[in-house]
Amino acid sequence: MWRGYGGRGRPAALALVAALCWLGAAVPASAHAGLASSFPLAGSALDRPPATVRLSFSEAPEASLSTVAVRDPAGEHQETGRPQAVAGDPLSLAVPVGDLTPQVYTVTYRVLSRVDGHAVSGRFDFGVGVLPASRLDAIPAAAPGASPLEVVARWALLAGLAAVAGTALAGLAATGRGAGRLAAAGWAMAAAGLVLLAVAQRAGAHASFAALWPTAVGRALAGRGLALAAAGAALLAARRWGRPALAAAAAATGVALAVHVGAGHAAAARTWRAAVVAGQWVHVATAAAWLGGLGALLLAVRGAPSPEKAARVRRFSALAVVALPAVVATGAVAGAREVGSWSELAGTGYGRTVLAKAALAAVVLALAARNRLRNAPLAASDLGPLRRTGGAEVGAALAALAAAALLAASSPPAATRGAPRGWRVAGHDRAATLTARLTTPVATAGPNRFTVRLEDHHRGRPVPPTGVGLRFTPVDDAGVAPTMLALRPTGKAWEAVGDGVAFDGRWRIDVVVERPTTSAAVPLLVSTEEAPQFVSVLREPGRPAVYSVQIADETVVRFSPSADGAGRRSLEVEWFDIIGSERPVAPMVLTLAHSGHTTREAVRRVGPGRFTAAVRLAPGTTTVTAITRSEEGERLRAVLRLRSG
Repeated sequence: MWRGYGGRGRPAALALVAALCWLGAAVPASAHAGLASSFPLAGSALDRPPATVRLSFSEAPEASLSTVAVRDPAGEHQETGRPQAVAGDPLSLAVPVGDLTPQVYTVTYRVLSRVDGHAVSGRFDFGVGVLPASRLDAIPAAAPGASPLEVVARWALLAGLAAVAGTALAGLAATGRGAGRLAAAGWAMAAAGLVLLAVAQRAGAHASFAALWPTAVGRALAGRGLALAAAGAALLAARRWGRPALAAAAAATGVALAVHVGAGHAAAARTWRAAVVAGQWVHVATAAAWLGGLGALLLAVRGAPSPEKAARVRRFSALAVVALPAVVATGAVAGAREVGSWSELAGTGYGRTVLAKAALAAVVLALAARNRLRNAPLAASDLGPLRRTGGAEVGAALAALAAAALLAASSPPAATRGAPRGWRVAGHDRAATLTARLTTPVATAGPNRFTVRLEDHHRGRPVPPTGVGLRFTPVDDAGVAPTMLALRPTGKAWEAVGDGVAFDGRWRIDVVVERPTTSAAVPLLVSTEEAPQFVSVLREPGRPAVYSVQIADETVVRFSPSADGAGRRSLEVEWFDIIGSERPVAPMVLTLAHSGHTTREAVRRVGPGRFTAAVRLAPGTTTVTAITRSEEGERLRAVLRLRSG
């Protein structure tokens, strides 16, 4: 496609493409749709069997192409149906299970992401009335390395679309001429890339094309295909209708790129998704237009110098001054979003590929600056330097495009930041002489492994106590007596397995340290993680929303703010049984948590199961928690995440 110029840069670019493809095959990728949480949590033990097993991922899963199995120690399947999407929670899947008896169960899953079509698999254990013997950690999810076929497919698709977009825009801006063959070759390359991408995604899904097409992945493939077909038709029409048809070809190519970006990592953003996708589209579309436009320009300036060719060079140079900074800025923002720390940048394959792409972008910028400052002014008399430097630019840009294709086929570190983690808390005693660091593998109620490390608060040196224990006190449950757990020394730490955090909620854990002559206590505050409760919302015109939270088979809690949005509100909380009758309960504790700060609200009883409180809702998400006990003594806890403008 680039025949006639840049011969020196082409072999190097192709060699780098091959190297990047090999790297994608050789370096395993982490999870694309990483497991963010589960119910039951990995390694936990439940007092009673669950009705369903629920898995939540960092990207929305495709239920129809995903599998979740729950097996007992004999390997017998205990799930009673296929995984289904969870209403109101696009990131989760749920699979029903039978009546589980007290023993350990293993959950295995293979999930396909609705966002980019990549698959991830993993497994973990949980127990019913029994603590799993394995460590209280999920076995890390695994995804195959980036498929060389997918990397090549994405590279060909993007390079082809760049050729089509660039030549169309060059025709509109009068910076290219006679680039019809380049546009045709680019369209053919994009079509071939799209076919290869469909083959790669079908293979990754372990499904037939018939099963793939109705899914989000299949619809994204079809959307790219329709836009590419429209671009091809516009290119054919350009021979007769000229500029209007070229404008249509450029627009259709932009749509194809928009669909492509909407089926990539940017679409997995949890906040400001539209802005993230728009920014990524600007990055890809601007880069494609510049790269294809440069190719069209180099074809237009073949042969002897002339004033017309020099004018084309000046016009393209002026456009590049705007385009290249936009490419760099949007690329930097995307890289920072996907790779959030220096350790992820240097310590992961994805981060190192980002560094390689950035280095190639720096080479492109240096070559572009040389053309702008030195070679463009010489274009009226000598086009050789511009053609040689421009050919090198094209080669470096194609190599950067290969790096981008590898990134799109790999998993960014951001995909696994939501993976389940235990508690990591630290504090010091009242006299500020001792620092205690508490860690656990999971942050859930029930059996857990507690590890404590002690240091001198000022010098950071290990402290040799004679004994260490933990005292567990629920923060929001008055009348519940604290419990103790003795820890045993294990090298430089103290450790034990226990169930001091007996139920969900906020807990104060005091690390009690005994020394030969003194003792000290280090207070730590933790909150449990738990499966989201089912929430239904009733919205009537002119009235504030009413939220109903189902917390058990026979209990529903209704939260009724006096008005929508942030500000001072009256909040009514009502407890009902399954048939809608008010359920008498004990005095209720109400807490509001926002931005890491939790407050306990004053509550007034207005009925056997009705309470009201004057609260202040801050803008953003506030976690509202209501805790009480039934007449039979059963602890009831409802959690509502309330979003306020």
